Amino acid sequence: MKKLNTDICVCQEGYRRGEEVTYFGSDLNKWVKLFCTREMTHINIDGLSHKKSKNIVRIIESKHSREGMPQPQRDVLKLLAEYFLKIDKRTVVFHHTFECYIVRGDFPYEVVEVEDLVYDTTFTLDNENLKKFLDFEDYQTIEQLNEIHS
Repeated sequence: MKKLNTDICVCQEGYRRGEEVTYFGSDLNKWVKLFCTREMTHINIDGLSHKKSKNIVRIIESKHSREGMPQPQRDVLKLLAEYFLKIDKRTVVFHHTFECYIVRGDFPYEVVEVEDLVYDTTFTLDNENLKKFLDFEDYQTIEQLNEIHS
């Protein structure tokens, strides 16, 4: 294959084509699928955030509103969430809060559903509160806003 020189790499031109560019997220992810064992789960996590001032580490997996989630991907995120729940009970040792979420919605994210895998809850956010949530600021769920106005 012909080599493609870019600012960040020298890679094989055409290695990921068409939908593969967005499906795999990285060249390594495609390589793992092609050449590594099928007896493991390898996922491309959409976001890993750390808010140093609040000692919070957060994993976020994003899905479109009608997009499914492969069971192995959900299983590994739930496994992490179980560990995070156990770690949270020992914050004296670790000094951090660990969170794991699935955010389901579509651009421009007027309304999204957020699934908290650590505490097994789901809540809904509007655009303004999604930004606050992602910025580690105080936010209000749509459910809370509805309670205030009822």
